[in-house]
Amino acid sequence: MEKRVEFDSILQLNIVNSQGQALGICQVTVHPLGNSQSFWFQTDSLSQVRIPHMLPSEIEIVPQNLAYLNQLFTVQIVPAEGVITLTLTNRDERIDPISITGAVNPQAISKTLYSVEVISSKKIAAMGAQSVDAVLQNQSNINITQDAVLGSGVQLQGMSGADVKILIDGVPMIGRLNGNIDLSQIPTHQIDRIEIVEGPMSVIYGSDAIGGLINIISKKPDQPGLRLDAHTYANSVGWRNFDASGQWRYKNWGISGFAGRQFSYGYDLDPSTRMMDWRPKTKIFSGAQLHYRADKAEHQWKVQHFYEKLTDRSNAESNLTSVGGYTNYYYTERLDFSHNSLIHLGPNCDLNWQNSANFYNRDKVSYWRNLVTGKENLTGPEDQDTTLNRQLNSRAIIGSRGSHRLNWLIGYEANAETLSSHRIKGLSPLYSVAVFASAEWNIRSWWQIRPSARWSLNNQFGRALSSESNWNISLFIPSIQSKWQITPHLTLRGSAARAFRAPSLKELYFLFVDINHNIHGNTQLQPELSDNYTATIEYRHSFANGLGAVFKTNWFYNNVDNRIELALLDQRYTYYQYINIGKLQPQGLSPQFEYYGANWSTKLSGTWVRSLIQIDTSSQQQGWNSVQAVWNLEYKWPSPDISANLYTKFNGQQRGFYANGSTYSIEQFSMVDVVLAKTWQWQAGQQLIPVSVQLGCNNALGVRRIGAVGLLSTPHNTASQNLNISPGRSLFLALKVTL
Repeated sequence: MEKRVEFDSILQLNIVNSQGQALGICQVTVHPLGNSQSFWFQTDSLSQVRIPHMLPSEIEIVPQNLAYLNQLFTVQIVPAEGVITLTLTNRDERIDPISITGAVNPQAISKTLYSVEVISSKKIAAMGAQSVDAVLQNQSNINITQDAVLGSGVQLQGMSGADVKILIDGVPMIGRLNGNIDLSQIPTHQIDRIEIVEGPMSVIYGSDAIGGLINIISKKPDQPGLRLDAHTYANSVGWRNFDASGQWRYKNWGISGFAGRQFSYGYDLDPSTRMMDWRPKTKIFSGAQLHYRADKAEHQWKVQHFYEKLTDRSNAESNLTSVGGYTNYYYTERLDFSHNSLIHLGPNCDLNWQNSANFYNRDKVSYWRNLVTGKENLTGPEDQDTTLNRQLNSRAIIGSRGSHRLNWLIGYEANAETLSSHRIKGLSPLYSVAVFASAEWNIRSWWQIRPSARWSLNNQFGRALSSESNWNISLFIPSIQSKWQITPHLTLRGSAARAFRAPSLKELYFLFVDINHNIHGNTQLQPELSDNYTATIEYRHSFANGLGAVFKTNWFYNNVDNRIELALLDQRYTYYQYINIGKLQPQGLSPQFEYYGANWSTKLSGTWVRSLIQIDTSSQQQGWNSVQAVWNLEYKWPSPDISANLYTKFNGQQRGFYANGSTYSIEQFSMVDVVLAKTWQWQAGQQLIPVSVQLGCNNALGVRRIGAVGLLSTPHNTASQNLNISPGRSLFLALKVTL
């Protein structure tokens, strides 16, 4: 018979860190021993709360300050003074950072069932990176590609950008060009961390997550009082950047804002030509955030704006009467609104609700310029284009919280997307609705298993609900993850998951026919389908005196059917169309080792990927291998507060394929960056102002172009025997001031 809980007195509960300092607001759940009831409380900002006497009990503490670990205490005896003080352990963010991706609440990555890599804001700042593509360039298992007009692209686990989901605070980004989100359009100085999930995430996040996803988490106005930052950057290949931000927090309310400009003169490897290898760019960005934290809820409202102007000049052309050239201007504009609420529904249940509206515009304006007189005239209407992409997204996840034998999660996602362009014909908006669920079963204290599934409807493809319905049953997506905690520091993970990528609106409806182009969409396209298997062994250990180590090896295998590619179907008329081809099967291994000493740290990692491609059942299977290796080293001199960072990456020979079965190869190359940083306190009257300066060298080896064999001309690129990798060796200087 269950024991009835008696409240015969009141106890004072204090929560502190190892220095005896308060931690701020904490969630407290009391589980009386011998009773199935649980009682939920919340401390004040001094980490104090009065609770009924229910001892002996298990007391679970979840701090809002993510620098500390969630902990479960067993309290048996009532202290004589009636005050219970519980001490939480500091989280070593280097060894076991937090992640929010795929979950209702943040949790340490050692506790997740996914294989997650986290790049913290400290690591981003140490690189001196100005945009997300520069950050990811230093990661193994990720390949960054560059296009002079379309921007940067990303490959993860052997899958190209169209199969990698890009999120900002959990909101999917729109505006893909040639399948890629241009990561160079995302500045870094408002990023708290970047979470990379290796492997498919289609159950939780839907389409485009076959290879994995990248979730970019923004900073919140968490620090009390007023804070102002100003940052400037310049390098020797033409970039001049400046941005400023501010935040203010008072009690439950916080507000922040930022604005900045990044400008490049452009850079040409052959100054005798009019066309520049690295086009001039101007980027202007701004944003604001309002944050409210109540007793049992946290709300965030955010708006961000981005504008880019890219100037693309052709080489000069001469005739008997004049000399001229084309000048194309590409204008990109992003406007994003989002709302996110985390609501604690009870001691064991939380709700995460998110809504967003995203607007993307890209304009191309083409002129013919007389290089003698300087006069410019618009070219024909077929050379101009405006693309408008709109998305409304709503998703909610409700799930259990705490350490239970069975944890659960259910959610929904609704998405509406439109695309309009002079080159998009017969377009219908894309609507989709999905529900998903998972159950995490703690079979033993060391063994967890999580089956999950997603059911979805849409209006474009799949099996119709009925002959009169506009809705189709598209896909059933299952997955299963398992985690074995072999020792307190050694973890095994395994997963089997199905993933998909739905055809984009461009792939369905694109139509561009003129004297130079003959490109067609395909309304009969089917989704890409993937069966993915992963296994990970991971060792994480924090030692005494600030030492620590991480060892991790990840194996993956992906079997992708119905791959969507742009294919040349009729060479006589240069007739291109998006089609489903046969199979793509990448598999690989990614070992990684990190060590953290008292004043230094190092990371050594590598990736081997073998890709097999079969265009159709009648063609031969082709295969190739690619390798990467990364070595990073950091050393700090505490007394003068100086740090030195070395970033090296070897990219082995890369190969790829075209829809006609032909392949191409890109030769190997290495990149080396060196960064020195110094921080000091500047005395301004009675105030000490933190100032930091960075001096660095990017691409110390001076790699500019690398050889390529077998590249073909496509509607997006011209055939070449060389690829531009970088403007070359560059020095940079960055200065940051905090008020």
